[in-house]
Amino acid sequence: MKTTFQTGAAICALTVFAAPAFALTAEEVWAKYEQMLTANPDIKVQVANETKDGSVLTVSGITMDYEEASFGLKYTIDAVRFEELGNGSVQIETSETIPFFVSFEDAGKPINIEFEYSQNDATVIVNGTVDQMNFDTKIAEANLKLTEVGDENGPVDADFSLSVRDVVAGNSVDANNKQNGTFSSKAMAIDFAFKDPESGQAADGTMIANDLSGSFAGNLDALAMLGKPGAINPNMRVQYGYDTLSGQINVPVGGMAMNAEFSSGASNVEYNFTDTVISGVSSLKSLDMKYNIPMMPFPIEASLAEAGGSVVIPVKQHTRAPVEYGLYMRDVVLSDMIWAMFDAGAALPRDPITLEMKFVGEAELSFDIFNLDPEKMENIEDPGKLHTMNLETLLLRAAGAELTGSGAFTFDNMDLETFGGFPRPMGTAMFNLVGANALLDKLPATGLVKAEDLLPVRMMMGMFTQPGDGEDSLKTEVEVNADAHVLVNGVRMR
Repeated sequence: MKTTFQTGAAICALTVFAAPAFALTAEEVWAKYEQMLTANPDIKVQVANETKDGSVLTVSGITMDYEEASFGLKYTIDAVRFEELGNGSVQIETSETIPFFVSFEDAGKPINIEFEYSQNDATVIVNGTVDQMNFDTKIAEANLKLTEVGDENGPVDADFSLSVRDVVAGNSVDANNKQNGTFSSKAMAIDFAFKDPESGQAADGTMIANDLSGSFAGNLDALAMLGKPGAINPNMRVQYGYDTLSGQINVPVGGMAMNAEFSSGASNVEYNFTDTVISGVSSLKSLDMKYNIPMMPFPIEASLAEAGGSVVIPVKQHTRAPVEYGLYMRDVVLSDMIWAMFDAGAALPRDPITLEMKFVGEAELSFDIFNLDPEKMENIEDPGKLHTMNLETLLLRAAGAELTGSGAFTFDNMDLETFGGFPRPMGTAMFNLVGANALLDKLPATGLVKAEDLLPVRMMMGMFTQPGDGEDSLKTEVEVNADAHVLVNGVRMR
């Protein structure tokens, strides 16, 4: 920074007192930059040259090379420029284009792919201290484009591009490479096209997401070591989502093109790594889908109001911890054309369909999930122990009928013989079914079944259910007692 002094020593003194308490140097920022590049010890980093000219440090020829099993990734950054701005911060400027080279095997055949990353009006300002650097990034537009893909027979006719615009990101990095960052983007667009070299059939599609955002917190060094001996918990949190999404895909089906169109409202995904569990939740609003299939005389259309799920798994070896699995799809609406395929006379109620289920319990693993080699998962004979499992939610509402349920069970892991290798359960579950008889009465009018074909179904319902609390209501209680007897409505079945 250039300053014109007009009053000599007095102005000089003011300048000294006004200077930042902590001023980063270009070399310090480059050292942190390099530390982040080499978070994964399997990545080889080479630097061709480093030159310092006044307040500017230029690092040229940065090559990143990663190889593992049959996968490889390599890219080279021509130059990264670190400029000390004179106010304690450093500006980073990177080459506008960066080539990427990816190689892997598909069914034993080598595949080579080349990408090119480019960015416009990108600025990165770094401030803070050596032990706590803050990276503030703004990019007007960034693009990732497929430049070539091929196998042992030569190039393949394919195109792919991904672009994001108006990117704003912030990332705080401490001395141990623990990061805490956020990002946002006004829009992301994906375009692809592919032509099978053998059949000549082609596929293409586009997708646009608007108002994306996300956040990340965790230790990148620990994250890079996952699946390796000595790996530790990265204590990571990842969240991302968008406000709206739309797209369309054209793919060949039986020599003809099938078209699919889709759009949705807001979506959000979040994962958390804690000392005891990995947990994840997802949600999606207002999904609409439309398929034009060549062999169908009309489009297939469906929509849902919301969908999502949850999962919780233990992470530590021989440590009892919560487990969970849940999913929901609410207010699924099928078009009249779909209903007409099996119910042309509209005998069945065409109300929206809802499915919800959620299991919660406690379990433990026989291994530490963080340093387990993913390639060895199939060879694990004893995955762990299941201690408890509760059916917290069960709801299925369709065609005028509704099924609900709940239950709670414990498991004896010392007894693996009574139930054929499965730990012996003990507990009770209760199920309620409303509207089943009315649904069975209407089914023959659809033409799918005859009235006499439903007789065995009605007999089974009579054997395993009893009258519920309301009209056309049935209930069933399933119990596994301490003697390992299985009882249905008090009647022993095992």
